Amino acid sequence: MNLRFRAMVNTVALMLVSTPLGAEESGEIQPEVLVLSSVLEHEPGSVEESLEKLETIPGGASVNNPEFWTGRTAAPEEIFQFSPGVYARSRGVGNDTRISIRGSGSQRQFGDRGLNLLIDGIPANDSDGSFYFRVIDPFGINHIEVFRGANGLSYGGSQLGGAINIVSKNGSDIEGGRLQVEVGSHDSYRSHFSYGGVEEAWDWYYGYSYVESGGYRDRQDFRTHQFNANVGYQWSDQAETRFYFLYSDSDAELTGSLTPDEFRSNPRQAQPGRASGVDRDLSTIRLGQRTKWDTKKGRWSFYTGYQYLDFDHLINQGDFRFNRLIDYDSDEFQTGLHGEEDWSLFGLDHKTIFDLRYHRGRQKEDGFGGFVRRGEAPVIDRENIASQLQLYLENDFMFLDRHHVILGLGYIASHRDVSLNRNDETGDESGSLTDEGVVYRVGYLYELNEQTQVFSNYSQSLEASPFSEVGTSLDPRFEALVPQIAQTFELGVRFEEEWAKGELLFYHASVNDEFVEEETSPGVSGTTNLDTKHQGIEAALTIDINKALGGTQAGVNVFLDQSYQWNDFTIEEGSNKGRQLPGISRHVYTGRLRVEDFQKRWKVNLSAEWAPDGLVVDNANTIETAGFINWRLSGEVDLNETVSLYGGVDNLFDKNYVNSVTVNPSSDSFINPSNGRSFYAGVKIKW
Repeated sequence: MNLRFRAMVNTVALMLVSTPLGAEESGEIQPEVLVLSSVLEHEPGSVEESLEKLETIPGGASVNNPEFWTGRTAAPEEIFQFSPGVYARSRGVGNDTRISIRGSGSQRQFGDRGLNLLIDGIPANDSDGSFYFRVIDPFGINHIEVFRGANGLSYGGSQLGGAINIVSKNGSDIEGGRLQVEVGSHDSYRSHFSYGGVEEAWDWYYGYSYVESGGYRDRQDFRTHQFNANVGYQWSDQAETRFYFLYSDSDAELTGSLTPDEFRSNPRQAQPGRASGVDRDLSTIRLGQRTKWDTKKGRWSFYTGYQYLDFDHLINQGDFRFNRLIDYDSDEFQTGLHGEEDWSLFGLDHKTIFDLRYHRGRQKEDGFGGFVRRGEAPVIDRENIASQLQLYLENDFMFLDRHHVILGLGYIASHRDVSLNRNDETGDESGSLTDEGVVYRVGYLYELNEQTQVFSNYSQSLEASPFSEVGTSLDPRFEALVPQIAQTFELGVRFEEEWAKGELLFYHASVNDEFVEEETSPGVSGTTNLDTKHQGIEAALTIDINKALGGTQAGVNVFLDQSYQWNDFTIEEGSNKGRQLPGISRHVYTGRLRVEDFQKRWKVNLSAEWAPDGLVVDNANTIETAGFINWRLSGEVDLNETVSLYGGVDNLFDKNYVNSVTVNPSSDSFINPSNGRSFYAGVKIKW
């Protein structure tokens, strides 16, 4: 199926290249991480609309604009480097990335969980909460909305981490064609073609991307094809329907983890003894529609979506042994209704949010020989069925012109069914699990003046256990795992002055029954519930140095972008009480100096990411990697209105450091090295 569909998509993409040329893109460039805006007139789905949302949120939220990524369409760990509170690290497998907000899902061994990932407001998670960011095509992103913690509740983000919404490009954003070609170190190649247009009430956009790389390490080959398209129809000035299609196919070899000695001797080697051809291939198809309409004093939207995922995996890690192929397929259906209405009562202005979501999915696992846990008979096949219903209501009422009180309450019901077929006398097994509970928030926002907001927030989140956390067999842990519930307090400020803009906040979360990996027997780990504490600082600051100094500097604009996160995540019970949860650096600082000419014909970026503490590997905190600082240099120049050239260097000083680790490993192999020094250069053409 994969090869057939890939061939079809490639053929369609080549046919589309012959589309007639269109109009040139227009629009003002916005900063990468934005926290305030006075812009009120905008197109639905635009950066300006996202900025307007932030002015009503009593907590951590930001908007990420691709115009200010470091010189190219970036990898996920670069995309979020200036989004406060978001921790993103490559796992060393293609563009697989650990993405966490406030420590959510930090112990996940593969894939991600702990937050709600949406594409154009339609969920991209599986029905059990898992998601894979590698299905996202960075070339197709218009901008990204990040709602941290309880600030994502009205977008289905009932988990500790909140919600991330990827807003795709459409014909209203991109009129005409775009072509981008890039070559780089390690036999890397990236290309992208897109075209968008508007015709009366219709607009359309499509884009095709191809990426391949030989990888910094041995047996780290990666290839991906991605095709995105959407078509919008404007029923009237108040109503619009948009249809979405996404196809992603990626093949990645698994180079494996290294021991500390192997890392020091040769970080580019594959895991010794790893069989050739061990890989992880992922194909995804998404179909969806979202209809929006304005009422007299509000806005509503209704979405439906379908997602098919085909995951083929030769496995050789953790408490599994290699047993040929795992073939994992899932079919997911989502539907939801979201509305916002403004109204007045007793002289007070109110804004009420209604959000209803239902998600149901079927996941089937089988393959040649199935998969095996130590001490158990092979599983021939497994079928998981998950469903989740979410209902959330929130009201924001304003008094004395500048004071807002936000009250929210929601209900969540999650159901899990598992059916196993074993290759022994036990035969078929089945079981089910139902979790339900409430989420809530109490928020306060004070508009100190037109430039500054102070806010606080107290909330409860809930996350039901994904299938990977309950294990591959129906042992007592399936019934024992209970939902992960957290009570979180946050306090902060965001501001926008003429010469600086940013935000600073502190949060503290008491997490009851977090899903934590623990060693259940020598060399074997499993998921259990443990009470933990998550607290930290999230900060971002952009300084316009010219305005700060009261003049111009040699005919150029100079900006300093900075972000910082303090991640203090500790275990609060059991034998490791008081120890740090592994997998995420305790302190992370990122700074970038941006220099551009007044006409924005060229720009140069120099950035540094500093993690002084490295990574804790295990719950007992007996193993820890060294800290690091990674420098990047990039630049871009417009030759004319049509063509621009760009290039850069990652890991400028060619330092060997540990980018991510296998948490609570069952062997001495747990290190995923960073890439060494890498060069890239490319050209962008638009018409």
